[in-house]
Amino acid sequence: MGELSTPGASWADARARALARLGDAALDRAPAGGVDAAAAPLVGAINGRAAYATTSTCAGRCAVYAAPAGAGRKRRGRWLFVSHDGVAGAAVGRAVAALAAEATAWPAGERWTVSLKFEPPIAHVRCATLAAARRLVRVCHASGWRETGCNLADVPTVAVRSTGAALDCPLGEVTRDGARHVPSAERLDFLAAEAARRLAAARVALDGLARAVASELGDDAGPGAAVAAAAAVVVPRARAKAVKSALEARGGFDKNFSVAPAGAGGALAIPLTRAGLRAVEARDPGVEAALAGAAATVVAAPDLPPSRAARRKAGRRPSLADLLRDRSTAPASDRLRWTRLGDDAVLVPPDVPVGDGDGAFWARVARAAGASRVFRDAEIAPDGFRSSRRVLLHGPGGPDSSWVVVREAGVAYGFDATHTMFARGNGSERMRFGALDARGETVVDLYAGVGYFALPLLCRAGVAFAHCCEWAPAAVAALRRNLAANGVAESRYAIHVGDSSAVAPALGRVADRVSLGLTPSSRRGWRAACAVLKDRGGVLHVHENVRVPAGSAAADRARFEDWGRGVAESVAEILREARGGAWDCDCALVSRVKDYAPRVHHLVADVACRPRRPPESPGATCAAGLGADVLCDLSDYCTHSESFSVLHRVRQTHCKAIYGTVNIAN
Repeated sequence: MGELSTPGASWADARARALARLGDAALDRAPAGGVDAAAAPLVGAINGRAAYATTSTCAGRCAVYAAPAGAGRKRRGRWLFVSHDGVAGAAVGRAVAALAAEATAWPAGERWTVSLKFEPPIAHVRCATLAAARRLVRVCHASGWRETGCNLADVPTVAVRSTGAALDCPLGEVTRDGARHVPSAERLDFLAAEAARRLAAARVALDGLARAVASELGDDAGPGAAVAAAAAVVVPRARAKAVKSALEARGGFDKNFSVAPAGAGGALAIPLTRAGLRAVEARDPGVEAALAGAAATVVAAPDLPPSRAARRKAGRRPSLADLLRDRSTAPASDRLRWTRLGDDAVLVPPDVPVGDGDGAFWARVARAAGASRVFRDAEIAPDGFRSSRRVLLHGPGGPDSSWVVVREAGVAYGFDATHTMFARGNGSERMRFGALDARGETVVDLYAGVGYFALPLLCRAGVAFAHCCEWAPAAVAALRRNLAANGVAESRYAIHVGDSSAVAPALGRVADRVSLGLTPSSRRGWRAACAVLKDRGGVLHVHENVRVPAGSAAADRARFEDWGRGVAESVAEILREARGGAWDCDCALVSRVKDYAPRVHHLVADVACRPRRPPESPGATCAAGLGADVLCDLSDYCTHSESFSVLHRVRQTHCKAIYGTVNIAN
């Protein structure tokens, strides 16, 4: 089974010790011997979530501080006055006078600087997982606590703070000759009143943060709430299903969490109950058999997403319409709703009546949707690149703030959603490409984009080499990143930057298969596609949006077939002009991808192209019972024993005939 790492002390134990320290005056290092009264609501809200435990808090204070001038002044400094309730000018004056009286015994030349301070509230919070820390940081930022950050040196620890209102005003200096440069009593009253005003404002903000924590981190509320699995076992993807089944049979799979990717190489983390952890560590025979010799590693308190059942149990999240109803200036409309974009992003309609700069609202949308990114949707830019005009409303920050990953059938498609569109409705066609038997083939993708069709061909269909043509800079960058992220070796692809109509013909006659995945029409690429086909021919996958008149489903199917035949005839004419000699081009399949608009359908025609050859001896048949004309046509693509399965593999509703000889409509 391989070496297993031993989990350390559980988060529950560490949290219990931290909370016990808060309730023990003998262990609390604060001068008050406990939590500041004004900070109690925030401390209660944070510690009421099982993923968090406060270690220190201060509700803000006004103070008079003195320190010797020069090096080491902070180490030798003294608090002359400290109050969590405000300060008056007279109290400041008395503190300075007391230090001046004491200074008469100082050695000659010693000078101390006296300052009036207001120090804003601050709290330090230990978190069970990095994801929990991120959630808390997002809530704090959205509530105006902009300087909040996370320390990852040991356990994720969030410092909750907002220092913009801090006050540090020098009042003068004290020597053994007395105090100098101290403001008048009237000026001291003004400064003290300003410090007290800032303290009062900070208390209001502190109460607001406590309410935000209580409402926005509500998914973690309640004693014993499951915010992290106790442990998980990380196994290779190929063994994950067997290991999960073996654990389920022993009550060892934690159904509150989902299996999730873990690290590089495609490994998966499987959440464990305590029984599952014991089974793995004890090398249970059933789990051992499921691993089949593969390595396994146990990790403690993994950051795994909750399962669908756990999310349902936690209750329905508020919708976009619910959040808008909470705004008195925003109209409530049930038609305004977000849509998912990958696992970690949502799109909101362009007409949501909230400004792009309202960070607090968009942070609430992100939390309600369980996503870290929110985009305002928009129409495609008319720039020839089909660029995105979406706007990022909320994100995690950093260079990948607008980077979104969509996963389909084991393939990950990543892209910058503010620059690149992603056609989610084409998912069925991408999965069909992944299911093709294209082992050993060379493919030319004339409109590669971020790898919409090249990736499933390379990752799942067994293609040997892919030439990817793309001219949009953002899509090219995403394509390179996606090929690497999906583990495609550099020896299996080449990226050609530029207009495919110009760059593809320079490749020569290399393609067994050509993808023309451009809408509303790929016709401008048909000549380039014919130019790269091998001399023995190949298959073109031609995309186009086709309008149909109002009528029945049968009439629509007939229109689809007419369109497919027309595409094949046009391709045959191009090949005859470009290559010389006669070519047979037949539409083997018309696949309907989706509705593009009312009565407009996105269709794909699989056009089989081959040079015409003299007929062989009449009457010859193969084991499948097919005629010699079919054997001749298929001889470059498969063995005779495979012919029958090839024909029936492409059988679908809109398929009438393949190669013009064998009817498979039934």
